Amino acid sequence: MKKVFTWFSALVLLGMIATGCGVEDPFDPIGGNVGLEGNWTIDGLPADAASCAAAGIANVELRLYDRFGSEFFSDVQHVEACAVGTLSTTARFRPGTYRVLWVATDASGRSVFRSGFDTITARDGDIIVANTDLPSVPPVTEFNPRGTEVTLSGEWQVNGAIPDSFNCAETNIATVEVVFYDSDGTSPYTDRDFTFACETGSFVRPNSLAAGAYKSQWRALDAAGGIIAEDEILDLVVSPGDATLRTPNFVIEFAPTLDMTLAWQGIDTFTSCAEATVGTFDYDLRDSTGATVSTMTGLGCTESLEFSDIAPGTYQLDVIGYFTDGSQGWASICDSLVVDATGRSEYICNVGATTPTLDVTISWQTSPGGGHGTCDEAGVTSFSYWLAVSGSAETISSMIGIGCTELLSFEGLDPGEYTLSFDAMVGAAKYGGDCDMLVTSFGIEEYNCFVDLE
Repeated sequence: MKKVFTWFSALVLLGMIATGCGVEDPFDPIGGNVGLEGNWTIDGLPADAASCAAAGIANVELRLYDRFGSEFFSDVQHVEACAVGTLSTTARFRPGTYRVLWVATDASGRSVFRSGFDTITARDGDIIVANTDLPSVPPVTEFNPRGTEVTLSGEWQVNGAIPDSFNCAETNIATVEVVFYDSDGTSPYTDRDFTFACETGSFVRPNSLAAGAYKSQWRALDAAGGIIAEDEILDLVVSPGDATLRTPNFVIEFAPTLDMTLAWQGIDTFTSCAEATVGTFDYDLRDSTGATVSTMTGLGCTESLEFSDIAPGTYQLDVIGYFTDGSQGWASICDSLVVDATGRSEYICNVGATTPTLDVTISWQTSPGGGHGTCDEAGVTSFSYWLAVSGSAETISSMIGIGCTELLSFEGLDPGEYTLSFDAMVGAAKYGGDCDMLVTSFGIEEYNCFVDLE
């Protein structure tokens, strides 16, 4: 049987313990062959009745927490009189990673000292051995409501709703804590056992308080521990048994925000930048009038964009993606994006694989001053064309004397204005003319071009 040792070199006052997170399901490590053993000294010397009395310590408890340090398991096997100096449990815990923590209590059951966490991983058949050294000097008397007479419970709301992962993230609330005060409303006391993950929505802490008259307050905290919202400080008078705190509603007001998730077309489906091999991209966010609200070019590819503190209304997002060589490979217009006056509006924009394409349908005049029709109807058998950038002598594409057709398609063009010129002869009759067209980044542009007899 292997013993896995851990040593606690320091203890800290309960009132100075940092907050942590709760978990939704009760922590229950029972169901294996791992044991727990604890040993303690007082100022480096074996604990006895005299040294324990001098230190103001009646009992010592070794708590077994989950690997996050959120929920703990403890029963009579985890508690021993201080003077005994050691405790052990039967081999009954599942293998895994745990945190262990020492708590020392006085004769009234109030916690007076608590160690820091230590993390240990135990395999089947191991014994977790935790050692600590308790200080011999009794703590300075400070307000501490902890005890074993009262089971405390409570629940909270976020913007009038039951908390969940969505509304907690939306309001930036990471944890919710209960702060206790003495009866005068001074000497705030916080404890990791009364700090909970926002989305859990409720808690029950069995045998966690001493009976008495206190004040309490709810607080909503961000991930860094900053206070986002807090309830008023209320009287809390508890007798032995069960007690429930008043339910707070954390109302968080924030500016309208548009969250866009970008999905890029890959081989078989819309996917991430990396899988679709997108290098960079441009975007334009436009309001309902077409005015640009936000624009960026040459951004490293990402799957998310956030536009915060924008006016309520309807928006359109134009997205163009490029390969690493700079050639265009993706483009989409995502419209009808409605942003509410308050809250976070979330949309997914599927950016399709595309390159600017110009499709031109040609209609040939069938007679002078007459209508337009097909090649056969006009008697055109061959023609020539020249596609150029408007206002430039540069020819992008040209063909001389090709068989007559009613459709021309040009792919891979740069966005911009183009002029398509025609020339054809039918006997002595001559056809000619120019068509001006605009090519955008967003897929296929279709134009009808009417070629007249000169």
